[in-house]
Amino acid sequence: MAVILLGKNQVIDKPIHIMFVTTQCDPPVMTCPKILIALEEGSNCTVIESHFGESQATYFSNSSTSLEINDSSKINYYRLLLQGDNSFHLGTVNVDLKANASIESTFFSKGSKLSRTELNVLMNGSYSECRINGLYHTVDAQHIDSVINIDHLVPNTKSNLIYKGILEGNSRASYSGKVFVAQGAQKTYALQSDKNLILSDKARVNTKPILEIFADDVECFHGATAGAISEDALFYLMSRGIDKKSATTILVEAFASETIDGITPDAIRQCLYGILLNSKSVLV
Repeated sequence: MAVILLGKNQVIDKPIHIMFVTTQCDPPVMTCPKILIALEEGSNCTVIESHFGESQATYFSNSSTSLEINDSSKINYYRLLLQGDNSFHLGTVNVDLKANASIESTFFSKGSKLSRTELNVLMNGSYSECRINGLYHTVDAQHIDSVINIDHLVPNTKSNLIYKGILEGNSRASYSGKVFVAQGAQKTYALQSDKNLILSDKARVNTKPILEIFADDVECFHGATAGAISEDALFYLMSRGIDKKSATTILVEAFASETIDGITPDAIRQCLYGILLNSKSVLV
């Protein structure tokens, strides 16, 4: 178990990287990593949680992360799921935001045979804010589930949720995102968007964005899309001498950039672009 505790007005300038690595194992194993992050009033830090594993190892990971973000504190939180092709992963992230607290977070998933990530955000303080970006890439027969719940429980809170998926082969994905606005939680702003790029006729995605509102003075939006690469965009690039695979890579990179470009540590941003664009898929 990893525990990070920041005192009042404490600021950590350099990112904190927590890594969970599963190596070759026989027989298969189960791991249950846990993280607790608690920020006192006015504190600030960047935390990277990453899960790695041997590409051919068979194992099951069941992780749990809790973030307690107190008044006027801020965290940049990145969760990277980069496990082996034969692995199974269940992950839960619980976030509790107090007054004037904020979280900016990016979730990146690639590699597991079957994975499910559940994110629960409680906006318990006025003027709290959360910005959640997600990106996953599935190939072959991989399956990934994303379940997100954001609860606006008090007035004057703001959430921005953008999730994106890139699907290839015979892979499957599902997205369920629910934004709840409690009675009396006036002046709530909530944006939820789920976009999926399907690169194979056999890939499938199920998406279900939900708004549940019990207040009348709010701004809430939600939507979902799924489709293939635009033939017009592909033709435009190929007409300028770019081969089809390179043109596809350019368009996929543009699709993913909205999520990845917002990552502050340059090393993490460059690493994710490298993993996404240099994997064994139609992108190479």
